Amino acid sequence: MSLDKALLKNILTLTFDTNMHFLKEQFPHLFEKFVNYEPKEYGLELDENNHLNIACNGHFIYAGNPKETVIEQTQCFIKNPIRNIYRITPMSDEEKERNNPIGFKHLDYLTDVARLGAKYEGKALFEDLHTIPIGRFPFLAVIGVGLGYHLEQLAEQNIDHIYIYEPNEDLFYSSLFTLNWRWLVERFQGVNKSITILVGANKESFFEGFQKLFFRFGIFKSGCLSFYKHYESETSGEIVDYILKNGRVLYSGFGFTEDEILSLKHTYENIAKQHAFLKAGTQLMANKIDAPIFICGSGPSLDDDFEIIKENKDKAIIVSCGSSLMALKKYGIKPDIHFEVERTGPVLDWLLAIDDKEYLSDITFIGMNTVYPPVMDLFKETILFLKPNDAASDMVRVTYEHDLSIIYATNPTVVNGALGFFNHVKSNDIYMFGCDFGYIDPNKHHSDKTGYFDAFKETAVVQTQKDQREANFGGVVYTDSTLDSARHAAEYTLRHHVSENDNKTVYNCSNGVKVVGTTALHSNEIVLEKQVDKAEFVQFLKSNSSDSSLDKETWQREIALRIGTIINIIDETMIKPEYLEIDFEPKDIIDIFDTVHQRLMSLDGTKDIVAIRVLNGSVTYMETTVLGYVYLIGNNTYCKSFLKEAFAVMFEYYGVLRTLLLEAAQEMGAKMDD
Repeated sequence: MSLDKALLKNILTLTFDTNMHFLKEQFPHLFEKFVNYEPKEYGLELDENNHLNIACNGHFIYAGNPKETVIEQTQCFIKNPIRNIYRITPMSDEEKERNNPIGFKHLDYLTDVARLGAKYEGKALFEDLHTIPIGRFPFLAVIGVGLGYHLEQLAEQNIDHIYIYEPNEDLFYSSLFTLNWRWLVERFQGVNKSITILVGANKESFFEGFQKLFFRFGIFKSGCLSFYKHYESETSGEIVDYILKNGRVLYSGFGFTEDEILSLKHTYENIAKQHAFLKAGTQLMANKIDAPIFICGSGPSLDDDFEIIKENKDKAIIVSCGSSLMALKKYGIKPDIHFEVERTGPVLDWLLAIDDKEYLSDITFIGMNTVYPPVMDLFKETILFLKPNDAASDMVRVTYEHDLSIIYATNPTVVNGALGFFNHVKSNDIYMFGCDFGYIDPNKHHSDKTGYFDAFKETAVVQTQKDQREANFGGVVYTDSTLDSARHAAEYTLRHHVSENDNKTVYNCSNGVKVVGTTALHSNEIVLEKQVDKAEFVQFLKSNSSDSSLDKETWQREIALRIGTIINIIDETMIKPEYLEIDFEPKDIIDIFDTVHQRLMSLDGTKDIVAIRVLNGSVTYMETTVLGYVYLIGNNTYCKSFLKEAFAVMFEYYGVLRTLLLEAAQEMGAKMDD
């Protein structure tokens, strides 16, 4: 061995030993993975030019001098980064009215900010000023580690949060010989900085990691999400495609304050009516309640399967979801259980349009605590469960001593509510009908019998053929942002709440989007032989529900304290008139927004977590929209003008929310301090 090679080997060994000591100290799970690791495909070798490289099957992954190649790649990225920028397209007044029939103020003010952003973006584009970089990466995802030289280059940039993902364990192992990981990690340990390292996980875990990080550090930072793909491979390409295709999920489900106010008011009224709430730990199969479940959504393919549903109605628990109840009624099917998750008044209008009180009064209702209270009056009996990540659910949690169930992945659609519920209570096999999460024909977006084509025709959203997903029975299906988010939530509950030990299968009989975690099954292949005891099934759920631990007087006293805290946050942290007189550098807006985020998150773990739920959605929508347009406009005087005008809109909106909260407190019987 030559002197140079011997020296290189010593340096590599020393670097590895140093890194392993660091991993044992700071990342013990990575230490355990790599302390005795043996590479499978990739390994360090000197190439024909005597450069340290990574080899696989006789080929090297770096062309030319790896360090020079990486420097060039990094410089190209910094000049023209791959970014996913959050953009709300401004609505016309007509579009706003059509999309906001209830008249929430939220959409009005969000539209005002979007109109300002679009105006100044247009001016910056016209003068070619939009390319002037802001000079800051709020969030950077790096896919691929390799030798790690690019990470050294990137660490010199102004990056708040870096999320490093290496899907191949061999390649991460190689970096342990070449990169000073302690130095890199310490570069991201300052105030408002972080580093996350994920190795060997699948793309779904990588994606879920985004959501966890955004919740911790501020979802508004997703307004500009940058991706650095270090090497080309089938895996890395698939990962980027997956993130870009599913990225809309990162920007959905924020909630907004007016919605949370409805949640608080409705939950208060449902408590006052002493409706039953499902207890935690309720399990069907463990108690020999083994009826299969038919979940009926209102997708187009429901029309193909009603005969099968009718034939098996005595052999399964029939569950209707939202508008599918009207379709089942027209097909002569009475479900055993009806689900709702929406909190707004139009839910009642849909149910009243069925125009058969006797039919409804023989059905058990299951829904979220937030559902519009008059809805429950139509049904035989009611069982409620707590909605996750919800102001009223947290209000119940921190106010009362209880053992009630919070059930996750139960929105955005009613199908999600039913699927999440029955996975939570460990039901027997589930069969999904009309749970299409999309449409083959944009002109047929729901079952013909749901009311979307007659009584409620004006509420139907015009569908497009823009987004395609793999179909359940082959081919492709079109979808939209809401349905795609619903599909994603369905896959989440299947991934996290159905295990191999459950001895359970979820069959997707719907001619719609493929749902990972389900088994595709044509409805005519269903074979059920045993009749089920429906009364026993419902009685078991009812007996595992409780209404004795909640009282409205305690709510009235405690909600006054919670809303008092919220008002103080609005006054002291969110409304800052002095900002209207300051010329902020665009990159500094991140620090301003982070101040609000930190104030809210300081309440996590306290009774005032309710304030996070009430305010965070509206704040997130506003801040994410503003930050997105900052990066679209670029670092110029137009951006500074946009910020001043956007602040004015935000502060006015927060003032309106303050008034609405005080009015809600009064409606709930709370006595506020002057």
